Amino acid sequence: MSVTLRRALPLLAAGLFGAGVFNVGLFSTGLRAAEPSPPGKSLFIVELTYRRPLSEVDAALPAHVAFLDQHYRSGNFLMSGRKEPRTGGVILVRAESLDALSAILAKDPFGKAGIAEYRVTEFLPTKVAAALAAPLASAMPGN
Repeated sequence: MSVTLRRALPLLAAGLFGAGVFNVGLFSTGLRAAEPSPPGKSLFIVELTYRRPLSEVDAALPAHVAFLDQHYRSGNFLMSGRKEPRTGGVILVRAESLDALSAILAKDPFGKAGIAEYRVTEFLPTKVAAALAAPLASAMPGN
């Protein structure tokens, strides 16, 4: 499984990024709203890009949905969905660290089967809509 990391700081609008690429080793291995996390967690946007035909994506989809459900229950996943056109998906994740996120992604059936690659962007939100403020509070700078 290949994962690309882009770390986006508050200077995102100025286009200042630090980027790196790393590989995550493969490991064997009812949706509900996530509760606010303890301080110290970061936010990540995980972009999945399909590398196999949609027939293989569809065959692995039930296992991938079970993986998503597990991490919604744990409070790590905040939002997810397919890209349009259907070339992959996006997951908004709250995790302790990039290492913790890498361990989570290493268990995704899509990655384990080589169906998807991941591009990860870590970001520090500086503004948030009132409706999202409580769930994202621990990832805001100064919290």
